[in-house]
Formats: sequence, structure tokens, C-alpha cells
Amino acid sequence: MKKVLSIFIILAVIFLFSASSFAQNLAKIVDLKGEVLVKEEITASWAKAKLNMYLNKDAQIKTGKNSLCTLAFDEELKNVLTIKENSEIKLESIKPGRVFLPEGRVFTLIDEIKKVEKFEIRTPTAIAGSRGTGWSVRALQNRITQVRCYKNPVYVQGFDPQGNLTGETDLKDGTGLDVDPEGNLGEVFMLTSSDFSEWQEFSDYLGSLQGQETEPGEDNPQNLFNEGQETQSDANYEQRRQEEEQGREEEQGEEGEGGRGGYEPPGGGGY
Repeated sequence: MKKVLSIFIILAVIFLFSASSFAQNLAKIVDLKGEVLVKEEITASWAKAKLNMYLNKDAQIKTGKNSLCTLAFDEELKNVLTIKENSEIKLESIKPGRVFLPEGRVFTLIDEIKKVEKFEIRTPTAIAGSRGTGWSVRALQNRITQVRCYKNPVYVQGFDPQGNLTGETDLKDGTGLDVDPEGNLGEVFMLTSSDFSEWQEFSDYLGSLQGQETEPGEDNPQNLFNEGQETQSDANYEQRRQEEEQGREEEQGEEGEGGRGGYEPPGGGGY
């Protein structure tokens, strides 16, 4: 009887440790496919990643061709990061969440921001982050960073090779931008139906991990694409409105100066 009780206590301790591991600022590998390597510490060597492995700060993950690895930062899989093929990341912080992406692509969904406080993806030329959203970041070998925002706003900051801030902006859902090798932010553009199809694929994948099915039309690529168009149209309208208003103010200013004798038409007086 005592032996059975001891085994029960040991199992209970193991269960409680697993259930509380996220509270101890750990990330968990909840899915992997293909060739995935992990380095648990800076001084450690690369080893094969294992399902349900817990990782701490400074851990690194590398994926090969046709491979992926998904990390969860909470038990309900509401805060997840999927590392796509031919990518490499380093966990710079767990809470708040901060990941360094020197090369490759990741998809991120943060739905329970209280669990991670804040989440950022850092590349050699940019930082993209939010306090709760869904987005993807790609770091190319030529030091170009691509950011795509799918759900809720995401902020983007550019950094030059010396680490100096070059600019920052907010992306609305349905928009994206690229950051050049010098850290300069490009023009904001509307996402394509292909972009949203990738997001839908990611959403369906997460739903399968969570044991849930996507509601009909909830994240349909065409609906998201249409929403993105509306978002961009609103942004374009607001920009045009501001430009027209500024133009009117400038015209009024010039007329006022002319009435005070401060303006003289080209060629000397009179038309």
C-alpha cells in the first residue's frame, strides 16, 4: 500500500511540475516535423529536438527543409510561435516574450497577452511586436525584413547596422511592409489573397493542435482579404483628406500674404 501511495505521489509531482512549467518562464515544443535541432544553452551543442521539450531563455532552434517547429508559451496554446522551414531563432526572453530571428520565417499568434506581457520578433534590421495580435516576420539573407500583420495592430521599428533606430510605425491588420538592409522602413501596402491564404493555413494548423475547428467564415482568406482592402481604403481616404486639408491651408496662407502685400506675382505686378 505504501509503495502504491509513493508512486501516486511521484506521478502527482510530475504532473504538477508539467502544469506549472509555463509559470516558470519556459516555452514548450508542442509540435515538430522534419529536421529540427535545438541548442538548450549557449554553451551546448546542437541536438535533435523532442516533442514536449521545455526550453528556457537563450535556447536556440533550427529547422531544415520541409520542416517546422511550434512553441507554446501557455498551456492553452493561445500564445504560439511556429518556426517555418530553413529558419533559426533564439529565445531572448520568455516573459516578456522576445525572439531573435537572424534568418527564416515565423508565424506568431498572441491571444493571451497577460501570459507573456509583450511579444517581439527581432531581426538584424527590425523589431516587430505587439501586445496581442497575429503576424508573420521573415528575415532574408540580404538583411531585408518582411512583416505581415493579420490580426490587430503590430508595431515595427527599423534599425541600422550600428543598432540605431531609423524609424517606427504601426501596421493595421491587412497590411505589411518591408525593412531594407539599412533598417529603413518601406511603404505600407495591402496584403494579398495569397498572404491571407498562408494565414488561414496557419490558423487551421493551430486549430488542429488545439483540437478545435475554425468557425465557417471566421478566418476565411477571402473575407480577410476584403477586410484588408477596406482597411487600406480607409487609410488611403484619411491620407487624401489630410493632404487636401493641408493644401487648402497653404492656399489660404498664400492668399492672406498676398492681401497684406507680402506676395508679388511673377514678372512684377498684375496679370
